[in-house]
Amino acid sequence: MLVTQVRTSIEAHSMFGCGAKIVVAVSGGADSTALLSILIQLQPAYNLTLLVAHVNHQLRGEEAEREALFVEQLARRFELAFYQTRIDVKALQRTSRLSMQQASRSLRYRYFRHLCLSTAATHVALGHTADDQAETLLLRLLRGSGPAGLAGIPPVRQPFIRPLLTVSRRELLVYLQIVRRAWVEDSSNAHHRYRRNRVRHQLIPVLQQYNPQIVRRLTDLANMITADNRFLEQQVS
Repeated sequence: MLVTQVRTSIEAHSMFGCGAKIVVAVSGGADSTALLSILIQLQPAYNLTLLVAHVNHQLRGEEAEREALFVEQLARRFELAFYQTRIDVKALQRTSRLSMQQASRSLRYRYFRHLCLSTAATHVALGHTADDQAETLLLRLLRGSGPAGLAGIPPVRQPFIRPLLTVSRRELLVYLQIVRRAWVEDSSNAHHRYRRNRVRHQLIPVLQQYNPQIVRRLTDLANMITADNRFLEQQVS
């Protein structure tokens, strides 16, 4: 079962222990909705305290407002504390050389760190999946990254943890259907002006024609490079 797979990943990377207080970043999309649902299922086993956090990037008008309301209602349904904020991505862009996605990420992570400190939470759980890992690896490969970059997204970089990093997006969609959990779709995920979306919707489908398991193979590669880097660092030390 998927919950068991996620629990195995949590244990393998020592993401958290019993009694942890976790801020769960929930956009309302399939990945983060599944993350919250799975952690709720694991809540009794680890005696977890879960907080739900949502960030409105103020880039998609009424659609973003509907997503915020959806996440608030989801938190209320499970009687979880709910926190939300609005961030001005365009203002940061005007004063920096960051792209829209980089500015969004910077402000979003800054808020999660602040919330973690203000609520005395021990961790922030993010909904990155195996597909995100594969996309990141390809993006960094195309950019010419070295071994450190090709290690991909780390499962743990305190206070951030990523319990779904070994799970494919397809597996999560099946899980959501089984548990009958609704989610919302971010329309910007379909826009090809973003490089990550072009990799997701154009490049990976082509690579899958050569290897249907390309997402799994790329995540395996990231794990191997991470292990190699860790070994080399230990030897140097």
